[in-house]
Amino acid sequence: MTNRGWILRNEIIWHKPNVMPASCTDRFTVDFEKVFLFVKNKKYNFNQIKEPCAQVSIDRAKYGWKSEKANAISGIDVEKMGNRFVSPTGRNKRTVWRIPTSSSRYKHIAMFPEALIKPMVEAGCPKGGIVLDPFAGAFTTCVVAKKLRHSFIGIELNPDYIKIGEERLAGTPEPLL
Repeated sequence: MTNRGWILRNEIIWHKPNVMPASCTDRFTVDFEKVFLFVKNKKYNFNQIKEPCAQVSIDRAKYGWKSEKANAISGIDVEKMGNRFVSPTGRNKRTVWRIPTSSSRYKHIAMFPEALIKPMVEAGCPKGGIVLDPFAGAFTTCVVAKKLRHSFIGIELNPDYIKIGEERLAGTPEPLL
């Protein structure tokens, strides 16, 4: 992708806590997948996604950061920074996402959970934008886009998966305004 002019902005690790055990005995079980955030231009749409602050960060802010040892280790000048690191609206979403796989009644071998797709659509699609999924599979991205009131285009070659996608989209109610 980078050789074709795309810019890698993030590498996200999807940690699957309920991954199927591997039958192999000569290596560890892989319980993650990588998701890459590429952009075509240096300036692009990105809606910041927040997540709750860790309790340790809240406690640190409550009791203060003002110690010589903490300043020396972190390199943070607390007098200048204050408690900007802990916000009541949460912290910037991290790049390791712990999201369980989900079961489905549809026969598709690699169906993504909606919880994996939702933050990507929220972060990357502006209001009134169009979500494109060039490998739609079971159309999870299109279902999420519909729920978030976005237009969408799903491209899929497998006729069995297209039927699954049509059924899933038909069963996804239009969101209330």
